Amino acid sequence: MRKPSMFRRETIIALRARHQAYRIATEILHPHVQTPRPPEPAIPMDLPDLTRFRRHATTVGMIALAAAVWAAVAVYWMVHWLTQGR
Repeated sequence: MRKPSMFRRETIIALRARHQAYRIATEILHPHVQTPRPPEPAIPMDLPDLTRFRRHATTVGMIALAAAVWAAVAVYWMVHWLTQGR
């Protein structure tokens, strides 16, 4: 006695043929189109190299900003301390 299988041989052959027909029909309806590459972006103008100057200016600016903040905090606490004593 044969072991019962889920699909018979004829069913598998019919499914394979149906799948092949579907792939062929899909390729006919929606053929692969070779698209051109998108255009390259324009090359920006070459600016002079100011990275060293910018780095120095940024560092000096940050130090000056930190000093200004510390000075403002110190003045605030001095005024607060002097006015609370009265």
